[in-house]
Amino acid sequence: MARDANDLKALILAGDSYTETVSIDYMGEVFNIEIRPLTESELTEVNRQMKLSANVIRKIAEKVKANKALSAEEKATMDKEALDTILSDPEFDLGGMNFTNFVLAREFCKRGIVDKGLRDVVSKFRYGLTEMLSTRIQTISNVPPAVVANFFGQKKDS
Repeated sequence: MARDANDLKALILAGDSYTETVSIDYMGEVFNIEIRPLTESELTEVNRQMKLSANVIRKIAEKVKANKALSAEEKATMDKEALDTILSDPEFDLGGMNFTNFVLAREFCKRGIVDKGLRDVVSKFRYGLTEMLSTRIQTISNVPPAVVANFFGQKKDS
């Protein structure tokens, strides 16, 4: 039996309220952090932000390599994002993970951590915490299409 628009709306709204608690072992203590999946709109924004960041990095790197002066805005971006460490090599490896993955993980945490106070200090997280939280946020945000189809009753189990 086909479901109607009201059923779909109820399922979507129920998904919006989904959260889960992740236990993180950090600096010898266990912390319970509430996270949620990103919406499609938020995932799109993260992807857009990553493309913009990559373009900014590329432009600043080209200027520095050509010994051209940076604008005040470019200098601020460089300071904020610590770009000076990767200007010579965009695939700079940051502890086993490239810079792009680091920024992506930070963006997922900024949007997927439920507690606003904790979201506000994501940029101050020590190495490892961002990656642990981001991995789970990405997992629950990027549900495989087959699971979604089954959730909406479009596919029957064999």
